[in-house]
Parts: sequence; C-alpha cells; structure tokens
Amino acid sequence: MIANSLPKLMFVCALEPKALRALFEDRFVLDDLKSLGAGAALVVRDFSDERAQAVRLLNKLGIPVSAWLLLPGEQGSWLDPTHAAQAAELYQALKRWSGQKGLRWSAVGFGVSEKYANGLGKEAALDSLIERAHADGFAVELVNFLLEQQAIRKKPLVARKKAALDWPDAERFIWLRPCDSGAQDGLLGSAADGKGVARVVSTHKSLNLGASAAEEPKTWQEFAQEVRAARQKSSAVYVFTLEACAKQGFLDRLVTLDWSGQAQSGSELTSRAMLTPRGVLNRKRWLGFAALAGFVGSALLIAKKKRKT
Repeated sequence: MIANSLPKLMFVCALEPKALRALFEDRFVLDDLKSLGAGAALVVRDFSDERAQAVRLLNKLGIPVSAWLLLPGEQGSWLDPTHAAQAAELYQALKRWSGQKGLRWSAVGFGVSEKYANGLGKEAALDSLIERAHADGFAVELVNFLLEQQAIRKKPLVARKKAALDWPDAERFIWLRPCDSGAQDGLLGSAADGKGVARVVSTHKSLNLGASAAEEPKTWQEFAQEVRAARQKSSAVYVFTLEACAKQGFLDRLVTLDWSGQAQSGSELTSRAMLTPRGVLNRKRWLGFAALAGFVGSALLIAKKKRKT
C-alpha cells in the first residue's frame, strides 16, 4: 500500500550539498513550490547533512519529495538492475539514513536498463526493488535514460508502444526525452499516459541534470509553451531542473502561467505576478517606500512653511 501520492508537477534537483542548501535557503523557491502544489525529485548522490536538512525542510512544509538513486562517487551513473547488488545495498542505505535523520520520502526513483526499456523481458532485480519499495510505503518512479532517440525512431510503432508500456507496477515512468523532440509522442502514444507516463520539460536545449554554462537556455516563451503542451498531454510533468528554473526566473512565473495557452497582455502579467508571494512582498516594500517618501515630503513642506513665518 502506498502511503503518499505524487503531485502532477515535479521539479528534478541534482545539486551538490552546499549548492542544495543555498537553494532551499531561498524562501521564494519554497513559496513557489507550495503555490504550484509541486514536488521535488532529489537526485541522491550522497547522504550528506545538507541533503538531509533540505529534505527535512521540504517535509516540514508538506512539499512531496522523492529520492532518485545514483551510484556514489566517480561512478555517478543511474542505479538500474545491471547493478543488482549495489541497487539493493544503496536502497537499504537510503532507508537507514532516512531513519536516522527522520526523513520522509513520497517516492524512490530507479533507473531502467536498456534491455527492460526495449521490452525484451522483465528483470527480477527491478521487480524485487519495486516490490520492496512498495512494501516500505514508497511510490516508485522508473527513469529511462539509455535509449537513443535515433534508435527509437527506427523501431516499428507497435514495438515502440510495447517497449514503453511493458514495465512492472510502478506509479510513474519518466522517459528522459525533451517534450519538444517529438520522441515522447511517437514512442509513448496516448495509451501510455493512462499508465503513469510522465512528460519531461527542460529549461535548456539539451536534457541534462547539470546544465553547463555553455549550454543555451530556453527563453521563457519557449519553456512556457513546452510545459503547457506537456501538461495537456500527460497526467504528470517533470521539469529539469529546479535550480535552473529558480536561476532563470521561471519558477515564480509558472505560478501565474495561463495553462490554457491564451496570450496575456503586459498589464495582466503584472497584476497576476503581484498575487504571488514574492509579488506581495515586493508590493509591500513599494508601499513602504511610498509611505516613507510621503512622510518625508510632508515634513519638508511643514519645515518650509515654518521658515517663511
């Protein structure tokens, strides 16, 4: 039995410990996640105190958080059934660490091997991991990252859909292909959405956990169009990444995004932005400055009149 349900909008976060702590020290990031009713999928590269602190903060605020397991150190690759022994060991380590630190996870994320993703047969190691996670009360997110888009397109449509739909009883299946590439539509089809397939949107042209400074970021218009389309086509959307959204100023704009796709005038965008937590705070600051300016102006006027008399 799964104790927690996953929100329809999840932000993937792949920061190292110090940067992760700095991100969640920004109250506006937390306010925006709450306003969106969104969750965070943390890529667990380590069991650091900073990571534990971030999870506890999200728990305290009622923001769903899931753990995507990566092999530690220089290996740094996704955990999947080709690492059966390491997968079981790392999952148990996550449970021990979470118990010691008092952390609550809504879900755990496992990688899906190329063999499994191609629909060539089920793997006992993955089935065992999913059953164990479910028994522990976690939802499961399966993350596929190995198939190349060119290889996908060479497959017949029937084979593509079979590959996408032939997985065990997981709550979410995240196919790491940009929403604008067309691969998600061709591979998954409408039938997949009913089985928990999530669409993926990225803030950059490529789909990487850690976008480099050399990578070209999308404009807000490009990003908004893609996230809107993904939301309309799927029951769940995963955004890469939370830190990039915060840096590029996309996070608070999502709070006021018109999901219907209708164009908004500049005045409408401004008025809607004023309703967000940071918009309200900025408005209070502006009113404070206006009141102070009025007070100073009145004082100067009174002083001037006194000098004349």
